[in-house]
Amino acid sequence: MSPVTATAFLLSGIGLLMMRPNVATRAQSLVLAMAASAILSIGTTAMLNYSMGMTVIYGWGAQLTQVALHTAMGFILVGSGLLLSAWKFSTTETYRKPMKSW
Repeated sequence: MSPVTATAFLLSGIGLLMMRPNVATRAQSLVLAMAASAILSIGTTAMLNYSMGMTVIYGWGAQLTQVALHTAMGFILVGSGLLLSAWKFSTTETYRKPMKSW
């Protein structure tokens, strides 16, 4: 597995952990948006370089394995979904209400 792919999967996990609407905070929304943007940029970069035939860039160097094309497409979808979720969480009333106590 490519180190870039592993990083994007790690960021996906962090983003999914931040999607807890009952305890959503502005910081969680910000972390979710940053992780989603990084995932989306990794997927878009790999996809564009596949379409241009630039193997050096989507391979991130000659010694490392390359990001697969279908993985790049998946990262574009996951990154887009997480970014839309971050936008949705940032526009809800959750931030305007105080936290509910147990």
